[in-house]
Amino acid sequence: MSVPPSSLLTMVHVARPLIDDDVLETWPLLYRALVVAAAGGHHILLNNKMPPKDGVNLEVATLLGQLLPGRLVAADPHVTLASLLGISHPGLAAQAEGGVLYMPEAPAQDARVLDGLCDIMDAGRVEVSRGGEPTVWPARFLLVAARTDCPCGTYRTDRCHCTPTAAARWRARADRLFGRCGINIDMPATSLPPLPDGWPGGGRIFVGRIRSAQAMRHAGLGCSLRGEMPAEAALAAAAAGQCWGEVVALRSAGLISQRTTDTIARVALTLADLGGRAAPSVDDVNRAIRLAQ
Repeated sequence: MSVPPSSLLTMVHVARPLIDDDVLETWPLLYRALVVAAAGGHHILLNNKMPPKDGVNLEVATLLGQLLPGRLVAADPHVTLASLLGISHPGLAAQAEGGVLYMPEAPAQDARVLDGLCDIMDAGRVEVSRGGEPTVWPARFLLVAARTDCPCGTYRTDRCHCTPTAAARWRARADRLFGRCGINIDMPATSLPPLPDGWPGGGRIFVGRIRSAQAMRHAGLGCSLRGEMPAEAALAAAAAGQCWGEVVALRSAGLISQRTTDTIARVALTLADLGGRAAPSVDDVNRAIRLAQ
Protein backbone atom coordinates (compact mmCIF):
# COMPACT_ATOMS: atom_id res chain seq x y z
CA MET A 1 0.00 0.00 0.00
CA SER A 2 1.40 3.43 -0.94
CA VAL A 3 0.38 6.74 0.56
CA PRO A 4 1.20 9.91 -1.45
CA PRO A 5 3.47 12.51 0.15
CA SER A 6 1.85 15.31 2.13
CA SER A 7 0.65 18.29 0.13
CA LEU A 8 3.34 20.91 -0.30
CA LEU A 9 0.74 23.47 0.73
CA THR A 10 1.30 22.43 4.35
CA MET A 11 4.87 23.73 4.02
CA VAL A 12 3.55 27.22 3.22
CA HIS A 13 0.46 27.59 5.38
CA VAL A 14 2.02 27.07 8.81
CA ALA A 15 0.03 28.32 11.78
CA ARG A 16 3.16 29.65 13.51
CA PRO A 17 6.71 30.65 12.50
CA LEU A 18 9.32 28.03 11.68
CA ILE A 19 9.85 25.85 14.75
CA ASP A 20 13.20 25.69 16.47
CA ASP A 21 14.74 23.58 19.22
CA ASP A 22 12.99 25.57 21.96
CA VAL A 23 9.59 24.97 20.39
CA LEU A 24 10.45 21.32 19.79
CA GLU A 25 11.10 20.88 23.51
CA THR A 26 7.44 21.70 24.21
CA TRP A 27 6.19 18.90 21.96
CA PRO A 28 5.20 15.46 23.32
CA LEU A 29 8.10 12.98 23.33
CA LEU A 30 6.65 10.92 20.46
CA TYR A 31 6.66 13.86 18.05
CA ARG A 32 10.11 15.02 19.17
CA ALA A 33 11.40 11.51 18.45
CA LEU A 34 9.89 11.60 14.95
CA VAL A 35 11.65 14.89 14.21
CA VAL A 36 14.96 13.46 15.43
CA ALA A 37 14.48 10.37 13.26
CA ALA A 38 13.57 12.39 10.17
CA ALA A 39 16.33 14.96 10.63
CA GLY A 40 19.11 12.44 11.17
CA GLY A 41 17.90 9.52 9.07
CA HIS A 42 17.37 7.12 11.98
CA HIS A 43 15.16 4.02 11.72
CA ILE A 44 12.40 3.60 14.31
CA LEU A 45 11.30 0.64 16.43
CA LEU A 46 7.80 0.82 17.94
CA ASN A 47 7.52 -1.21 21.15
CA ASN A 48 3.96 -2.30 21.92
CA LYS A 49 3.54 -3.62 25.46
CA MET A 50 -0.07 -4.54 24.69
CA PRO A 51 -1.77 -5.42 21.38
CA PRO A 52 -1.79 -2.07 19.53
CA LYS A 53 -5.00 -0.26 18.78
CA ASP A 54 -5.96 -0.78 15.13
CA GLY A 55 -3.94 1.50 12.91
CA VAL A 56 -1.98 3.32 15.62
CA ASN A 57 1.43 2.00 14.52
CA LEU A 58 0.68 2.88 10.91
CA GLU A 59 -0.41 6.32 12.08
CA VAL A 60 3.08 6.89 13.53
CA ALA A 61 4.66 5.85 10.22
CA THR A 62 2.29 8.23 8.41
CA LEU A 63 3.29 11.10 10.67
CA LEU A 64 6.97 10.42 10.04
CA GLY A 65 6.28 10.40 6.31
CA GLN A 66 4.79 13.90 6.59
CA LEU A 67 8.27 15.18 7.49
CA LEU A 68 9.99 13.63 4.46
CA PRO A 69 9.90 14.24 0.69
CA GLY A 70 9.18 10.62 -0.25
CA ARG A 71 6.12 8.45 0.17
CA LEU A 72 4.97 6.00 2.81
CA VAL A 73 4.95 2.35 1.75
CA ALA A 74 3.26 -0.11 4.12
CA ALA A 75 4.20 -3.79 3.91
CA ASP A 76 1.66 -6.53 4.55
CA PRO A 77 1.83 -8.40 7.89
CA HIS A 78 3.38 -11.37 6.02
CA VAL A 79 5.25 -9.74 3.15
CA THR A 80 7.23 -11.93 0.75
CA LEU A 81 10.86 -11.42 -0.20
CA ALA A 82 9.84 -11.06 -3.86
CA SER A 83 7.45 -8.19 -3.10
CA LEU A 84 10.08 -6.51 -0.95
CA LEU A 85 12.80 -6.74 -3.61
CA GLY A 86 10.78 -6.56 -6.82
CA ILE A 87 11.50 -8.53 -9.98
CA SER A 88 10.18 -6.90 -13.16
CA HIS A 89 9.56 -3.60 -11.39
CA PRO A 90 10.71 -1.95 -8.15
CA GLY A 91 9.48 -3.69 -5.01
CA LEU A 92 8.33 -2.15 -1.74
CA ALA A 93 11.83 -1.18 -0.60
CA ALA A 94 12.61 0.78 -3.77
CA GLN A 95 9.14 2.34 -3.80
CA ALA A 96 9.91 3.78 -0.35
CA GLU A 97 13.04 5.59 -1.62
CA GLY A 98 13.31 8.94 0.17
CA GLY A 99 10.32 8.15 2.38
CA VAL A 100 9.14 5.57 4.91
CA LEU A 101 8.80 1.78 4.83
CA TYR A 102 6.41 0.46 7.49
CA MET A 103 6.90 -3.13 8.70
CA PRO A 104 4.10 -4.37 10.98
CA GLU A 105 4.80 -7.03 13.64
CA ALA A 106 8.37 -7.57 12.49
CA PRO A 107 9.03 -10.77 14.55
CA ALA A 108 6.25 -12.51 12.61
CA GLN A 109 7.95 -11.89 9.27
CA ASP A 110 9.83 -14.63 7.46
CA ALA A 111 13.54 -14.77 8.39
CA ARG A 112 14.52 -14.36 4.72
CA VAL A 113 12.49 -11.15 4.53
CA LEU A 114 14.14 -9.77 7.66
CA ASP A 115 17.64 -10.64 6.45
CA GLY A 116 16.91 -9.21 3.00
CA LEU A 117 15.60 -6.01 4.54
CA CYS A 118 18.76 -5.63 6.65
CA ASP A 119 20.93 -6.06 3.56
CA ILE A 120 18.93 -3.40 1.71
CA MET A 121 19.19 -0.97 4.63
CA ASP A 122 22.95 -1.46 4.81
CA ALA A 123 23.45 -1.02 1.06
CA GLY A 124 20.85 1.68 0.41
CA ARG A 125 19.79 -0.09 -2.75
CA VAL A 126 18.13 -3.21 -4.14
CA GLU A 127 20.02 -5.45 -6.54
CA VAL A 128 18.19 -8.14 -8.52
CA SER A 129 19.08 -10.18 -11.57
CA ARG A 130 16.73 -10.33 -14.55
CA GLY A 131 17.72 -12.61 -17.40
CA GLY A 132 21.29 -12.66 -16.15
CA GLU A 133 21.49 -8.86 -16.16
CA PRO A 134 21.79 -7.04 -12.83
CA THR A 135 19.24 -4.35 -12.04
CA VAL A 136 19.79 -1.80 -9.27
CA TRP A 137 17.14 0.41 -7.68
CA PRO A 138 17.93 3.05 -5.03
CA ALA A 139 16.29 2.25 -1.70
CA ARG A 140 17.25 4.75 0.98
CA PHE A 141 14.28 5.01 3.30
CA LEU A 142 13.45 5.24 6.98
CA LEU A 143 12.09 2.03 8.44
CA VAL A 144 9.31 2.02 11.02
CA ALA A 145 9.17 -1.50 12.48
CA ALA A 146 6.60 -2.55 15.07
CA ARG A 147 6.78 -5.38 17.59
CA THR A 148 5.13 -6.82 20.68
CA ASP A 149 6.95 -8.66 23.48
CA CYS A 150 5.47 -12.08 22.72
CA PRO A 151 3.36 -13.81 20.05
CA CYS A 152 0.06 -12.94 21.75
CA GLY A 153 1.13 -9.39 22.60
CA THR A 154 0.08 -9.49 26.27
CA TYR A 155 3.34 -10.67 27.86
CA ARG A 156 3.43 -10.78 31.67
CA THR A 157 -0.30 -10.25 32.04
CA ASP A 158 -3.04 -12.63 33.16
CA ARG A 159 -4.11 -13.02 29.53
CA CYS A 160 -0.70 -14.24 28.30
CA HIS A 161 0.00 -17.97 28.00
CA CYS A 162 3.40 -17.62 26.31
CA THR A 163 6.33 -19.19 28.13
CA PRO A 164 9.38 -17.00 28.88
CA THR A 165 11.35 -19.11 26.39
CA ALA A 166 8.77 -18.60 23.65
CA ALA A 167 8.65 -14.86 24.34
CA ALA A 168 12.45 -14.55 24.26
CA ARG A 169 12.61 -16.52 21.00
CA TRP A 170 9.93 -14.25 19.52
CA ARG A 171 11.82 -11.06 20.43
CA ALA A 172 15.11 -12.48 19.14
CA ARG A 173 13.70 -13.31 15.70
CA ALA A 174 14.23 -9.77 14.46
CA ASP A 175 17.24 -8.75 16.57
CA ARG A 176 19.37 -8.08 13.49
CA LEU A 177 16.73 -5.69 12.15
CA PHE A 178 16.08 -3.98 15.48
CA GLY A 179 19.81 -3.38 15.91
CA ARG A 180 19.61 -0.98 12.98
CA CYS A 181 16.91 1.15 14.63
CA GLY A 182 18.32 4.26 16.27
CA ILE A 183 15.03 5.44 17.81
CA ASN A 184 13.00 3.25 20.17
CA ILE A 185 9.48 4.43 21.00
CA ASP A 186 7.28 2.86 23.68
CA MET A 187 3.82 3.09 22.21
CA PRO A 188 0.80 4.25 24.21
CA ALA A 189 -1.83 1.62 24.92
CA THR A 190 -4.62 3.67 23.32
CA SER A 191 -4.41 6.70 21.04
CA LEU A 192 -1.57 9.06 20.19
CA PRO A 193 -1.22 12.43 21.96
CA PRO A 194 -2.72 15.47 20.19
CA LEU A 195 -0.67 16.89 17.34
CA PRO A 196 1.42 19.91 18.36
CA ASP A 197 1.10 23.35 16.79
CA GLY A 198 3.21 23.64 13.67
CA TRP A 199 2.76 20.00 12.58
CA PRO A 200 3.62 18.99 9.94
CA GLY A 201 4.62 22.13 8.06
CA GLY A 202 6.95 23.66 10.63
CA GLY A 203 8.50 20.29 11.42
CA ARG A 204 9.03 19.50 7.75
CA ILE A 205 10.84 22.77 7.07
CA PHE A 206 12.96 22.35 10.22
CA VAL A 207 13.92 18.81 9.18
CA GLY A 208 14.80 19.96 5.68
CA ARG A 209 17.05 22.70 7.03
CA ILE A 210 18.91 20.27 9.33
CA ARG A 211 19.28 17.71 6.55
CA SER A 212 20.74 20.30 4.18
CA ALA A 213 23.32 21.32 6.79
CA GLN A 214 24.26 17.69 7.41
CA ALA A 215 24.69 17.01 3.69
CA MET A 216 27.17 19.88 3.42
CA ARG A 217 29.05 18.76 6.53
CA HIS A 218 29.34 15.15 5.35
CA ALA A 219 30.36 15.88 1.77
CA GLY A 220 33.66 14.03 2.21
CA LEU A 221 32.23 11.03 4.07
CA GLY A 222 30.15 9.53 1.27
CA CYS A 223 26.91 10.07 3.21
CA SER A 224 24.45 12.89 3.77
CA LEU A 225 22.80 12.19 7.15
CA ARG A 226 23.98 11.52 10.69
CA GLY A 227 22.29 8.15 10.67
CA GLU A 228 24.40 7.10 7.66
CA MET A 229 27.77 8.13 9.12
CA PRO A 230 30.52 5.50 9.24
CA ALA A 231 30.86 4.29 12.83
CA GLU A 232 34.43 5.52 13.22
CA ALA A 233 33.53 9.05 12.09
CA ALA A 234 30.42 9.17 14.30
CA LEU A 235 32.32 8.02 17.38
CA ALA A 236 35.11 10.55 16.82
CA ALA A 237 32.63 13.42 16.39
CA ALA A 238 30.60 12.40 19.46
CA ALA A 239 33.73 12.08 21.59
CA ALA A 240 34.39 15.79 21.03
CA GLY A 241 31.28 16.57 23.06
CA GLN A 242 30.51 16.36 26.77
CA CYS A 243 29.78 13.22 28.80
CA TRP A 244 30.88 10.77 26.09
CA GLY A 245 33.05 8.97 28.65
CA GLU A 246 29.83 7.75 30.26
CA VAL A 247 28.91 5.91 27.06
CA VAL A 248 32.42 4.48 26.77
CA ALA A 249 32.08 3.18 30.35
CA LEU A 250 28.78 1.48 29.53
CA ARG A 251 30.42 -0.21 26.53
CA SER A 252 33.49 -1.25 28.52
CA ALA A 253 31.27 -2.82 31.17
CA GLY A 254 29.43 -4.82 28.51
CA LEU A 255 26.13 -3.11 29.28
CA ILE A 256 25.64 -2.00 25.66
CA SER A 257 26.85 -3.45 22.38
CA GLN A 258 29.20 -1.76 19.95
CA ARG A 259 26.31 -1.30 17.52
CA THR A 260 24.29 0.45 20.24
CA THR A 261 27.30 2.65 21.04
CA ASP A 262 27.55 3.64 17.38
CA THR A 263 23.82 4.38 17.31
CA ILE A 264 23.99 6.56 20.42
CA ALA A 265 26.79 8.58 18.80
CA ARG A 266 24.76 9.20 15.63
CA VAL A 267 21.60 10.15 17.54
CA ALA A 268 23.53 12.45 19.93
CA LEU A 269 25.04 14.24 16.93
CA THR A 270 21.56 14.72 15.44
CA LEU A 271 20.29 16.17 18.72
CA ALA A 272 23.23 18.58 18.75
CA ASP A 273 22.37 19.63 15.19
CA LEU A 274 18.77 20.31 16.19
CA GLY A 275 19.98 22.57 18.98
CA GLY A 276 22.57 24.36 16.84
CA ARG A 277 25.47 22.97 18.90
CA ALA A 278 28.85 22.10 17.37
CA ALA A 279 29.15 18.95 19.52
CA PRO A 280 26.77 16.93 21.73
CA SER A 281 25.99 18.31 25.18
CA VAL A 282 25.39 16.23 28.30
CA ASP A 283 21.64 16.39 27.65
CA ASP A 284 22.15 15.31 24.02
CA VAL A 285 24.09 12.22 25.09
CA ASN A 286 21.64 11.29 27.84
CA ARG A 287 18.66 11.70 25.50
CA ALA A 288 20.40 9.63 22.84
CA ILE A 289 20.96 6.84 25.36
CA ARG A 290 17.25 6.84 26.24
CA LEU A 291 16.12 6.94 22.61
CA ALA A 292 18.48 4.21 21.45
CA GLN A 293 17.60 1.61 24.09
